[in-house]
Amino acid sequence: MNEPFITYREEDEFKRLCFFILQKAQPHYVGILLTSPREGSLVNMPLPEYNLWITYNGILAGNFVPGYKEVERDIENCFAEMTEWYYLNRIKTDPKKYKHFKINHEDSKPARQDNSNNNQ
Repeated sequence: MNEPFITYREEDEFKRLCFFILQKAQPHYVGILLTSPREGSLVNMPLPEYNLWITYNGILAGNFVPGYKEVERDIENCFAEMTEWYYLNRIKTDPKKYKHFKINHEDSKPARQDNSNNNQ
């Protein structure tokens, strides 16, 4: 199967295990899976139905931004594809692994008002 992205795990400088998504084609953008958007990042793409974000984490060579005219648009397009790919190929294939991050829509619904005591 010729997938456009791969995933891998690696410890950061604080020994926390991080999950990454790598674009296989040039310029090899790297996204990091986070539980909230990273302030100041070029791109923060939310994963639908989950409290998870794929955030720009540079390119394979390091935390760089390629320098050409339409780079920001290209990064946004790539990360939109990366997010869709991750959702379909990682989350949807193993939803139990991500159940702690699932948005519970019941919690976000407004409470129903009980007007039965308003007949005074």
